[in-house]
Parts: sequence; structure tokens; C-alpha cells
Amino acid sequence: MGLTLGLAGGIPGTLGPAIAEPMPVPQPVPQPVLVDGVADQENQPAGPRVAQPGEFIPATVPAIVPSIVVGAAPAFVPVASQGEVVRTGDLTAVSTRLEDLVRRETVVAQARATVDDTERRQVPRNTSIFDRGIVPTPALVVPTNPSQVQLTGSQALSLQEALELAEINSKELDRARIAVRRARGEREEALAGFVPTVAVTGQYSFSDSADIRQSNIARLPGLGDSPTLTQPLSGAVQLSYNVYTSGLVESLVGASDRRLRAAEADLKRIRQGILLQVVNAYIDLQQADETVRIRRASVSAREKSLADTQALERAGVGTKFDVLQAEVQLSNARQQLLSDLNNQQVRQRALAQLLQFAPTVNLTAADKIVPREDWKTPLEETIVQAFRNRAELDVQRQLAESFVDRARAELARLGPQVTLTSSLDARDNLSNVGGVSFGYTLGARVAWQFLDGGVAAARVKQFEADRDTAVNRFEDLLTQIRLEVESSYSTLVSGRERIQTADKAVESASEALRLARLRLTAGVGTQLEVIRSEEDLTQAEVNRSTAIFDFNRARATLDRAVDGL
Repeated sequence: MGLTLGLAGGIPGTLGPAIAEPMPVPQPVPQPVLVDGVADQENQPAGPRVAQPGEFIPATVPAIVPSIVVGAAPAFVPVASQGEVVRTGDLTAVSTRLEDLVRRETVVAQARATVDDTERRQVPRNTSIFDRGIVPTPALVVPTNPSQVQLTGSQALSLQEALELAEINSKELDRARIAVRRARGEREEALAGFVPTVAVTGQYSFSDSADIRQSNIARLPGLGDSPTLTQPLSGAVQLSYNVYTSGLVESLVGASDRRLRAAEADLKRIRQGILLQVVNAYIDLQQADETVRIRRASVSAREKSLADTQALERAGVGTKFDVLQAEVQLSNARQQLLSDLNNQQVRQRALAQLLQFAPTVNLTAADKIVPREDWKTPLEETIVQAFRNRAELDVQRQLAESFVDRARAELARLGPQVTLTSSLDARDNLSNVGGVSFGYTLGARVAWQFLDGGVAAARVKQFEADRDTAVNRFEDLLTQIRLEVESSYSTLVSGRERIQTADKAVESASEALRLARLRLTAGVGTQLEVIRSEEDLTQAEVNRSTAIFDFNRARATLDRAVDGL
């Protein structure tokens, strides 16, 4: 509800929210009669006389007669017509009606406030603009039904497919690509310093001068009046070009270019690291699968041995002790199988999480378990190749150079800066007849800051410290990379020998188990010999698979060392 007060002159003024109590009136007076909101001069009731237009009644003040708007339609109370002056006592009846209207509107406002307060209490306390639909709310939901998180199937993946998925789905790679895009934007910003800048401005205004109108009133008769209306319209095209910056722009461009190269090298580093993680996770899954296969074969062999031992016992040529030994070995084999099955599930989920695969799908390794090719490059050449290709070294190298360029830029700010400027102006006054006027300006500006309180020197020291830090990290990385190459190379060489030895051990253990079973069947051997032969075969197969996977990991690490993944 708003309260509008009008003066006797008929000019209303809005005073904001209505007050609860009306302004007190000294004496009650009859209410003027209105016709269509205007005082009727012929049918006024008896009482204090209302002034006629142009007539002034002494000892009166301009009456302030209110009008009020309630709801959608306005409700009017008597308002004096233009030019009339009413005694202050005439407001009594008006104020009485106004008081009644204000009281009613106050009750309505209180009721509305109560309803609004009730509605607000029903809204949760953490209600924000997101809950009101102003900004779309993200779909932050979690599964609530066990069927939504239940594994629905399995998907076989090759190593190459896993690597491709990692490059597509990796959030870390996405952040690195964004960093490269930002570095490109910084470089474009620095290159803009070589390009002149052009700006266009325009201005229009409309003015009716009260001062000129006042001077026209005071002007002597016969003299022409000055025009009070003005409509100036102006526009300008300005061009500015940095002719000489003491090497500031060149240094900024060089620094931004170095940072861009560092960001690209860091993207390469992150990519190689993620691919190595995927390769190792895939090899871990392959090893878990192979171990489960070996343990299942061991359980099957133990079950067969137990059945043979029980048959010998029933035939009277075996002992209860042999049966108990076979049962213990079978139980141990089953325990190991259960543990390896659990490890297999963990490896499957780890690979799925790394690839950001669907959480309801189990991943299995589709590639065959075979050792990779040997590393043909000698150790010394491999180390040199790693030093030449590793992205980590390039990152620190580019950062060190960028800090040098930034230090040069700070020193260049203290040098002279020369700028050429030019502008073309156009002006017109739409209130006058005369057309558009044109003009131009040519100029040069020279700025030279001789003293900055040591700010530039302090920043140069900071950039020098940053450069030294990058150099220190570069040297540390050299030692670390050399150690990685040497360790992987040594593991690769020994891994090939371990694979060959394990192959012979598996062949020997298989033949020994066959002979032990023949001896047991012929009655010249014991069950203990069979059990030991089975254990030897299982361990030989585990050793061979471990040697193969260690060899493949070492080969992947060497590929990573020379950025070859």
C-alpha cells in the first residue's frame, strides 16, 4: 500500500509506505463535495469557505490532501482542485476516512505477511537460488536401490582399447588440455602488444537549459531570445600504437611462449604417466587372472589326488594318514583360490575405476599372456634417449627460461615507452542548422619511469629465485630418470633369464608329477611324493607367470622412460 500526498497546486508526491496513524487535525470541518474527483463549487456544504481560483484567503496554509491506492483499484478521498487553497481544518473528515482505510489495509498487510511467513517456514533452511529454479540444479543423485549398483555383466578389453579409453575419459588429461588452452590465450594476449588499438566513441545528449530560459526572461524587450534546447552529437575514432617499449612486449611474448611450451610438455608428461598406470593395472589384472587359473588347476589336481587316495584306502593299499594329508592339501589350495579370486575382483574394479568405465560392468583382460619383445637399444643409448625425450625435463627447462623473460619484462618497464596516437572527431548540434564538423589529432606520448621504489628489482630477484628452483628440479630429475632407466633395464634383462628358467622348471615339475602318480599307482611311490610334486608344479607356474609380468612391467617402464608409450 502506498500513500500519495498532493499539494494545493495539484502536484502529487509519493512518500513511500503508508503510516498506521493519520496526521492529527485541529478542528472538524464539513467535507467538500467532489464531482469526478474535483471540488464542486456550487454545492459546497456550509462551513469554512473554499477559495475560488485565483483568490487568496488570509491566515490559511496550502492544504495537503492525501489520496490512497488500495489493491488493484484506487480509492480516492477529496482532493483540492488546481489553484484552490483549503483551510487545514478541512482535513478532519478526510483524515477520518483515511484512518479507516489505513487501518483496513494494515490488517490486510499483516495477514499477507503471516501467510508469507508461513510459506517461508515450509521451505528448507538451505534453500538457495538453485532451489528456486533461477540456476539449473546439477543432478547430484546417488543410487538408492541395490539393483542400481549390481554388476550386470563383463566386458573384455585389450590393452590398446584400455589405453584409448584412458585418453578419452581421464579428467586429469582434460585439466592438462585446459591448461594448454589457457596458455595459448596468454600468448595471444601478449602478441596483441604488437598490434595497434582502435577505439570508437560516441555521445549524444538533450538539454533544455533553465539558465538560458532565465536570461531570456530578464532580456530587454525587442531582443531575440536565445535558444534553450541543445542536442550535441559527437563521435571519435582513436588509434594508438606502441612504437617503442624498451623490449617489454618482446619479453612478455617470450615468457608466454615459454609457458605455452611448458604446458604442452606437462600435458605430454601427464599422458605418459596415465598410460603407464593403465598398463600396470592391466598387467595386474592379467596376473590375477593367471593366478586364479593356476589355483583352479591346483584345486582340480588336489581333488583328483584325494579321490585316488580314497580309492587306494578302500582297496586296502592306502592309509588313513594319506587321505588326511590329501584333504589338508585340498583345503589349503581352496583357501589360496578364494584369496586369489578376491584379488582378481579388486584388480577388475581398480582398472574400471582408472578407465572411468561403467561401475556395473566387470572388466576382463582379452590379451594373451605372453612376454613382450626384448629391448634392442643398449643401456647408454637408452639413458641418452630418455634425457632427450622426457617431458619433465622440458617442463623445467621452459619454466626456467620463462622466468628469465619475465625478469627482463620487469626491467623493461623502467625504460622509455613511446606511443603514437591519432584521432578523427565529428561533432554536430541537431538543434541548429549547420551540418557536421570534422577534425583530427596527431600526437606522440613518451613515458619514462626513472624510479619505482625498487619494485622492479625486487620482482627480478623473485624471478631469479624461481629460475634457480626450476634448475634445481631439472638436475634432480636427471638423476631420477637415470635411476628409472637403469632399474628397468636391469629388471628387463634378468626377467628374460627368469622366464627361461621358469619354463624349464615347469617342464620338470610336470614330468615329476606324472612320474609320482605312476609310482603311486604302481605301489612303489607314496602320496607324499605326489603332494610335493603338485606343490612344485604350482609354484613353478606361479614363478613363470611372475617372471613374465615383471618383464612386461619393466618393458612398459622403459617405454615410459623414453616417452614411448
